[in-house]
Amino acid sequence: MIFRYILGLLLLVSSQTAAQSMLQLPVTVQAHNQPLGKVLDTISKQGRFVFSYNSTLIKTDSLITLSLKNKTVKQILDVLFNETLQYTPSGNYLILQKADFPVNTTTWYISGYVQDAVTGEKINNASVYEQTHLVGTITNEEGFFRLRLKEKYKYPPTIDISISRIAYADTSVTIHPGQDNQLSIAIKPVSAELSPLVIRSKIEKGWMAQLFITPAQSIQSLNLRNFFADKPVQFSLTPGLGTHGNMSTQVVNKFSFNLLGGYTAGTKGLEIAGLFNINKKDASYVQVAGLSNTVGRKMTGMQVAGINNHVVDSVVGLQVGGIVNTTGPVKGMQVAGIANITDSNFTGFQVAGIANIVKGEMNGFQVAGILNRTRHMKGFQVGLVNLSDTLSGYSLALLTITKNGYHKMLVHNSSLLDVNFAYKAGSKKLYSLIMGGASMGNGRKVYGYGYALGTEIPVSKKVSFIQELANQHLYNGRWQEIYSYRPALQWMINKKLNLYAGPVLYVGDVKAPSKGYGNIAPDHSLFSSNGTSGWLGWQAGIQLF
Repeated sequence: MIFRYILGLLLLVSSQTAAQSMLQLPVTVQAHNQPLGKVLDTISKQGRFVFSYNSTLIKTDSLITLSLKNKTVKQILDVLFNETLQYTPSGNYLILQKADFPVNTTTWYISGYVQDAVTGEKINNASVYEQTHLVGTITNEEGFFRLRLKEKYKYPPTIDISISRIAYADTSVTIHPGQDNQLSIAIKPVSAELSPLVIRSKIEKGWMAQLFITPAQSIQSLNLRNFFADKPVQFSLTPGLGTHGNMSTQVVNKFSFNLLGGYTAGTKGLEIAGLFNINKKDASYVQVAGLSNTVGRKMTGMQVAGINNHVVDSVVGLQVGGIVNTTGPVKGMQVAGIANITDSNFTGFQVAGIANIVKGEMNGFQVAGILNRTRHMKGFQVGLVNLSDTLSGYSLALLTITKNGYHKMLVHNSSLLDVNFAYKAGSKKLYSLIMGGASMGNGRKVYGYGYALGTEIPVSKKVSFIQELANQHLYNGRWQEIYSYRPALQWMINKKLNLYAGPVLYVGDVKAPSKGYGNIAPDHSLFSSNGTSGWLGWQAGIQLF
């Protein structure tokens, strides 16, 4: 008794295994306007089994066009019958029956081939889409597509199925909704554009885009570059996994929420992402991302990202990046933890922890922890080092270098140090000096370096009035700090040689020299209070270049 039970169980398992393997057999179907009955015969011969079905259930004279290679029997039957039948293996038979489970009668399919209208060759990577419900797919290597549509009862009497591909004219065919269709569509070549497989748009070259955007999405985006739709809302997990599917790259939304990231045509409202937002066209009003925002054209409004913002075209508004902002021309305010890089002109206020780089004209205020670089500075710069080709505004820095501007070398004598050298750069309105000098000789040694800001006011064609505020660190056996106000008159002998001289008011906490070093201040001072003294001195020298 037990033996018979075990034998029966083994036979049952064996039959189920055989049945499972029957449905998983790989077969190939190449059919063009062939009767369904003949297609089933082709499948059964390759699988070495026999189909069993009710002739009233399956219309064997229906014409089928299908090209599928090395697909399982189940996969091919699902395509043929739109998943409306169930398949029950029994011995050497595969029984086709009406499905016991409820079938979604609102779902229907459009399938077929896309080919070159001139050569007749099948075309891969062509986008086939329906514009009303934003449903799309891409043809495979044999030019075959299968488009799954919904809401069959909500369509008008006829709808258009559109076909687009780079190097071919956009094409559409009209069908009746609610009926499964097998189409053969020919599209005309129009130019010698490169294949979409080797083209990527600018915004898809970033590291975040390459990590999440699939080749199919890139192809769809390039094929449909002439088609865009407006929708109120979109939600997505990642690009392609959302309410608009792989058509999201062609939709401009008023509200876009991306749990991890999204790739859309644009935003006219609010866009929020846990990691990243990518907009092919414009973004307006507010865009916020945990890591990065990328906009293919213009950003208008406020853009905030934890790491970087990248706008290909221009920015009008506020841009805040935790690390870096990279843009075209800007009108507004830009703040970055490390750097702001603008490929064109900037108008407004720019702040960076390390560097601001404007490759065009800067009109406004520029502040950086280390470096400001601009082609033409028309505003005000504050930084450790300021670089520009032309300086029409103001530069406040330890070192200002202007390629086509104001830079001088100075050699002078003063009551403080016998020999002094200085480099002056900036503009006549505001310049900086880096200087160093020394007094030598037994009992007179003093060394020093310092920094000054100054302005040069023209008095006549040859004469100008100079005013400078300086800070110097001096060593006479002890380091001490001296401040000074240095007015002077400057006389231009020629374009490369000037003479200047004037009084100097010194203020500082003067310390007595060590042995062999000299005094910094004279014995008699103008005033002295709490160790701080003030005294008068002089300076005279030449300015070169």
